[in-house]
Amino acid sequence: MSFQLSEEELAKLYISWLAWKDLESEEFLGAFKPLWSSTLKDIAALLEKCNIEYGLENIHRIGLTIQPEISFAFSSLRRMYYVNVWSFLFSHQKQEGSLYFKPLFRLAHELVHEYAHYRFWRDHDMLDGNATVMRRFENEHGLENEKYALTEEADFLRRVQFAVPRQMKIRLFRVRSWTSQGLVDYESGSGRISVRKGIKLSVKAYEKEIQQLSSREDWTSRSRTASAEKHTTFGSILKLELTGKEYPILVMEV
Repeated sequence: MSFQLSEEELAKLYISWLAWKDLESEEFLGAFKPLWSSTLKDIAALLEKCNIEYGLENIHRIGLTIQPEISFAFSSLRRMYYVNVWSFLFSHQKQEGSLYFKPLFRLAHELVHEYAHYRFWRDHDMLDGNATVMRRFENEHGLENEKYALTEEADFLRRVQFAVPRQMKIRLFRVRSWTSQGLVDYESGSGRISVRKGIKLSVKAYEKEIQQLSSREDWTSRSRTASAEKHTTFGSILKLELTGKEYPILVMEV
């Protein structure tokens, strides 16, 4: 069944086009910053409902990009989150070859993971060290850091499964074309995801990963490869092809 996307959904699609067209423009920043703020308020309410402490407000700089190898990350040296705009906005429905707008709980657990990295560095009193000391710490404790973040992410998912519906209706879409002004022509349909079943499968996958993870370097390599594949797929569905060039990172103060 076909339907029209809402004005809010079309605005998100326009932001995805702006990020591809001119990420460093004032127009992009003016459109994205209010969306970031309102989304974080919704995430904070969800986490409070799940009795989870969260402090994204402790980070005051966000590096926004559409570099395909980056989804979400935390830089201890720059005390900054990195966020891929397309990963912030969308999820992929593989069976339909379509995208849908990212559910709040999925975005929340991505950010819980990155906040856990921040907290790991903070709790070890390492955020204010010099670059040499911080790199040495990362080399010595990177695996422990990653396992800690995965554990926090799995714990969030265990809690949030009772605050979300068993199933969720989603709006699927594929872009046909864009005008030079960013107006979109798309095809759409409806779908459904099994939320709680998916959460249980994710928790099991994280638990297995925590047990088997042998090196931070292996995790980083696999994550970057998976991210590049995902965003190449996103670009194809959005009709915004990633050309292999180095995309900029826009630092947003929050």
